[in-house]
Amino acid sequence: MNILRNLPGITEIEEICRNPDNLKRDEVRLENFEKIDRVSADLFGIIANDTYGHWPEEGEPDVESPLFQEAEQHYEICDWEYLGDAITVWNMLGWDLANAKGEELFCAPHFNRQIIAVEKQLVKGAGFHPLADGIRPEFLKSDEDRRLEAYLLEEKLKQEAENFRRKNGLRRQLQ
Repeated sequence: MNILRNLPGITEIEEICRNPDNLKRDEVRLENFEKIDRVSADLFGIIANDTYGHWPEEGEPDVESPLFQEAEQHYEICDWEYLGDAITVWNMLGWDLANAKGEELFCAPHFNRQIIAVEKQLVKGAGFHPLADGIRPEFLKSDEDRRLEAYLLEEKLKQEAENFRRKNGLRRQLQ
């Protein structure tokens, strides 16, 4: 499970988002959105605006175009949050967007498109930074995730060994 609140910079952004006035008043709004973008770029290699990459270059975006509609289908979950328990939906996708009390983080909506872009590899340059190759840094992994990874690696190695033995006509040695 990837835990958003444990990521670097999220605590500061959560404090900003906890007070809605911080994102409404002109004098602090721009500065705070710049902070959100910096944390997003540091964590995911992209900012929310990078996830809107299929808009026509001239004029307003044609939201009726099939290309735009297809691209936006990946981000539909971002709109589901108001329909029910968003935490459960994100947990099913392997992300914990809750605070320590189990309530959704105030800052979560500012990162949901980036998380989807990274998970589905939708935007060039998106990745868990500084490891932009998509391998989750250790601080994102729970003990259960580490045990599962070890098990899956062991099973993969067993299968590769078995395939090698079959390919080369070797018998499996009893252990």
